[in-house]
Amino acid sequence: MRKAGWELCLLLVAITGIHTFKIMRSGIIHGKVYPVNAMSVLAVSGSDSVRAISEDGQFALMVNPGTWKVIVAEKENSVICDHVEVSEGKKTNLGEIRFSQ
Repeated sequence: MRKAGWELCLLLVAITGIHTFKIMRSGIIHGKVYPVNAMSVLAVSGSDSVRAISEDGQFALMVNPGTWKVIVAEKENSVICDHVEVSEGKKTNLGEIRFSQ
């Protein structure tokens, strides 16, 4: 029984270490959207994509390092940010994205 307990602990430590390494390697794309409405934010790089909903006017997407295309969309309009460079472990700020009212 003790051996199984130790094996379980070692497995949990290994899984935690792998996830920690992935988080440290990832980058973040963040920004603010005006006016503050519920908007969809999509980041695409090759076949990889990450999506979030901005309900309070702010968004943050955890992505792999590389070049990304970010699309912020509301009901009828969208803003596309091409060639967003994300470095390992760094935050990339898109600043304020404004939609006309």
